[in-house]
Amino acid sequence: MICSSLVISDICHVISRVEIQVRLIYNEAKRYSLMILSIAVAAKGECLFDEFFQKMETNGVDKYIDIEIVVAHDVKLPSDINQGPNIKYINCIPETSILKLWGQAIAHSSGKYVAVLDVKCPPSSGWLVRVLNEINEDNNLFFGTVNPPLLINATILGYITEYAQFCSPIREGMDEVPGNNIVCKRELMDSDERLINDGFLKTFMVWRLEREEGIKPEKFNDMIIKYNKNFQYRQYMARRFTHGRCFAATRLRVQNQHNRMLYICMTPTLPILRIWRIYKAARRSRKLRIAFLRCFYAVLHSEIAWSCGEFMGYTFGENHTCSRLN
Repeated sequence: MICSSLVISDICHVISRVEIQVRLIYNEAKRYSLMILSIAVAAKGECLFDEFFQKMETNGVDKYIDIEIVVAHDVKLPSDINQGPNIKYINCIPETSILKLWGQAIAHSSGKYVAVLDVKCPPSSGWLVRVLNEINEDNNLFFGTVNPPLLINATILGYITEYAQFCSPIREGMDEVPGNNIVCKRELMDSDERLINDGFLKTFMVWRLEREEGIKPEKFNDMIIKYNKNFQYRQYMARRFTHGRCFAATRLRVQNQHNRMLYICMTPTLPILRIWRIYKAARRSRKLRIAFLRCFYAVLHSEIAWSCGEFMGYTFGENHTCSRLN
């Protein structure tokens, strides 16, 4: 009987020690399950993923167990798409807007920080080094440059009108941020519910953080992505109108309505103001100056389309334009 009691006691002691070890292992795993960085990627329409994942590999993302890639897409993925323990794919319904794709990717992320990228605008070598350096410095909000495509082709119009101001080096006093190359602490971003319902509204997030938290984004010229998005002419003009209307309607919803009539009265001046802003950004580079002159009439049409969109947004509201933005 004594021997039996001793044996049972030893067994209980061993079980207790095993339980302690299992608990320690679980707690350690739980501690490491918190990602330091989530890379939230929008994949709108048909996309070529090879270059993007090659750039991720060049940056060394696959060497970190605490960095994940979350891709939100609205079309069927290719059968040979990259798979990995730290890669998640969020399947969204067809024709989901790019804002909501980003919103889904961010909402499904688990990192302390979130980097927002577009699969069609891959990061250059050294991008991750700068991102991790700023995370180590506990920087709340920062962004990098968006460089133009190598050739002056169909992709240049979208770049000239939307991203020329982010060409490296970014000028001092820049008060805008690119939606496709920005990093922020997750706790400072919008709630999961709002991200899923409204999408990632980067301009209004930045305005809110500056107004409520006193946080201003920092810029870094060595945190580079390359613009490589192609639009058909009519498709792009429709996109500019849609984007302008979505921006105006969201602005009225987020801010107070008292400035509504002022915004409406200002819309006729917007094409001139916006084209001047684009020219100031493009004149810093010989390549962009040439592209601006070659695309001038297309730029003019795009900014008239945007301004008409703003007018409609201030006057009649969104009319589901935000959900159609590509």
